[in-house]
Amino acid sequence: SDVTTLSLTNLQHSTLYTVTVVADNDLGLGPSPRAVINFTTTDSVPIIESVSVEALSLTILSVDVVLLTDGGQNVDNYNISITGYTSQEVIPSVHLTSHNLTVDNLNKGEYYSASITATNSVGMSEPLLYNFSIPFPPNFT
Repeated sequence: SDVTTLSLTNLQHSTLYTVTVVADNDLGLGPSPRAVINFTTTDSVPIIESVSVEALSLTILSVDVVLLTDGGQNVDNYNISITGYTSQEVIPSVHLTSHNLTVDNLNKGEYYSASITATNSVGMSEPLLYNFSIPFPPNFT
């Protein structure tokens, strides 16, 4: 007997689905009763797709978090943790309920690593890691 796997995508969270399985070949549809499968999708943690970063000044960044999915639940908060490569300075974590985060007190000329997460009632997303640097201002002489 042949075994076939089918993937169902773009399903809604917390929704009941009914799938009817029918054998089909050159002779037509298989006999009744057909296999009926009922299942309910569950909610999951959010998934961060990307971040968009804009420099508001030489030491202040605006970080906009783009979600692939909220996991079927409202996102309760976003968190960004930043560490400097050279100085090993840890910028205090920022916890916000908005997907737009402002990070300030960054050092000119420093390279940073940021870890960004989103949390809903199910749990915390996998961290999205983002590396960036703060350039020195141009030296006009």
